[in-house]
Amino acid sequence: MIVAGKVEQEIIGVFSRDITQLLSINRISKILNKAYPHINGIVNSLIKEDVLQKKQIGKSCMCSINLESSKAVALLSLVGSQKKEDVKKNIESELILLQKKFRIYTIFSREKSIYFVLDHIYDSEAIKKQAKSLKRFNLVFYSVQDFQSSILKTPSLVVDNVILYSSEKYYELINDIRSELMGRVMFQ
Repeated sequence: MIVAGKVEQEIIGVFSRDITQLLSINRISKILNKAYPHINGIVNSLIKEDVLQKKQIGKSCMCSINLESSKAVALLSLVGSQKKEDVKKNIESELILLQKKFRIYTIFSREKSIYFVLDHIYDSEAIKKQAKSLKRFNLVFYSVQDFQSSILKTPSLVVDNVILYSSEKYYELINDIRSELMGRVMFQ
């Protein structure tokens, strides 16, 4: 069982907004409006646990979330589950039904859209027909390759997402392209 304190969850929450970001410990403390020494200690603990990765850039230690760490993915899922409840209230039963009928890698929402990453893109029409309570959302469908290509073209697609189904698969798909994605984000 993953146990995380409130401040650890807040730090992971900062990274969950945009999993491609590199942040200094100072920046994290300012975002959270908490004392630097306290945040520094917790961030260094998360680095030792391999939840966060660090890169030395000049005098700053820049941190990023480590998507290869099962604890990092679990903490991201925990933080995401708290955001998910608001979106999921009225559509949960329908999502469960869709998950049983179709091979869906992951489902996430962003703004007023729900995104499906499918094994077979041709399932999208059948999903649209069955998804009665989802009509108020803009439904977007991707194959795995299209999803990863879209992220590489538009890295902001991974910002402020609420993962509705299979956060592990969501982070795994992003981790598969992480080095290329981080290169594009850093040199924009």
